[in-house]
Amino acid sequence: MKKTILFTIFLSLVFAITAQQSVYRIWSDAAMFSAPNVSSELLQIVSVNASVRFIERQGDFNKIEYRHTIGFIGATIDLVDSVSCNRRSPGWGYSLGQISFASNRTNAISGNGVTQIWSDAVTATACQKTSFYGGFTDSDHFSADCRSNPNSPGDLFSWCAVVRFAEQLCPYPWQVPTMQDFIDLDIALGGTGDDRERNNIWEVIDNYLGHWGGAFGGMSVSWWTDSILGENSWGNYWSVPLSQPEMSTFRNPIGHALIFGRPGFVRPQGIGWKPQGFTLRCVR
Repeated sequence: MKKTILFTIFLSLVFAITAQQSVYRIWSDAAMFSAPNVSSELLQIVSVNASVRFIERQGDFNKIEYRHTIGFIGATIDLVDSVSCNRRSPGWGYSLGQISFASNRTNAISGNGVTQIWSDAVTATACQKTSFYGGFTDSDHFSADCRSNPNSPGDLFSWCAVVRFAEQLCPYPWQVPTMQDFIDLDIALGGTGDDRERNNIWEVIDNYLGHWGGAFGGMSVSWWTDSILGENSWGNYWSVPLSQPEMSTFRNPIGHALIFGRPGFVRPQGIGWKPQGFTLRCVR
């Protein structure tokens, strides 16, 4: 096993605590902050860029905490978190439907002191569509969405889809990989863990395709919503931050990913744009 059970439980608790303490910003408009029964008095106006804590969605309202007071604002007000993911309903609607892996196959990776178990690519019934919108690279907040990838295993997910719904997409004992997981994977497959290209690359890429079960599945982008780019050329797999210091900062459009492809490059510490749709594999 890649990590001890104790560490896995600890990591799950970190994700749970982070979710409970998620701080968002009022983004699109100043918001009317109403008392808890919604129909009662207006408490105050919450200004644009104010920090609030999101609690839950209730019908047409978002329940939030603002200055230690619980109340409601309209659900149409954009709430954007510290990694620039908005709280809008995802592009697939309110449910991902049935989430599974492209196959029941698992890939046990062992080498150079590294031991990991990987799932096949993640797929969901609500992602069986060609539309896709993760936002744009010059915007300040990004959306959760996914789409099908008919010619490759699994579906394509935006970075915010993976971050916001990590525990659904990779349920315990699985977890969404971090950049360190991909560094370790690269070392186990005979690489160095560093981003590199051309020299002595294809042997490692063959291990990614064969031993690890990866694919040149391409990616989706918001500005070519019905197209998949880089099929048969690039393999792109999202990772998520392990801890707050590793988190991307507010308004940063960059997320980390494993990227490999032709004419010969491997980037276990690669970067992708948060609005792009990449494949997701789970690790344990």
